[in-house]
Amino acid sequence: MNSKLEFKKVTDNKDLVSKSTYACIDNLFSEEEKDDILVAEINSEYMDGIKLCEHYNIDIKIGVNCLIVECKRGENKSYAALLVPTGYKYNMSSTVRKYTNSRMVSVAPLDYVLEQTKMEYGSINPIGLPQESNVFIQ
Repeated sequence: MNSKLEFKKVTDNKDLVSKSTYACIDNLFSEEEKDDILVAEINSEYMDGIKLCEHYNIDIKIGVNCLIVECKRGENKSYAALLVPTGYKYNMSSTVRKYTNSRMVSVAPLDYVLEQTKMEYGSINPIGLPQESNVFIQ
């Protein structure tokens, strides 16, 4: 399956990732390793995992969505990132509650997510999240 995406070196296309994502890449990888990290520009109309896979001819089996959730227990709140395969129905409440010692788990408010991650809606990813972020992979 050939993707319709045009991949380019992130070092030559920093504008395609958030500042926080590039800062993370810049801090974690050598100059040589950075040359192997590729990005592609996507039309925001196809940000949804399934739409993206269908439009850009990407095998749905390799797609993943990053979802930021808010975990609550009483007055305490914490946040976590969930990496979930595209098209997969995920019961975030039972799994995430257990690992975060929360009573309630729900999708985090979009305004909060955008402010905290410094990423654009539809481009949230685990690379460059705030350092204290928990990341769960399904």
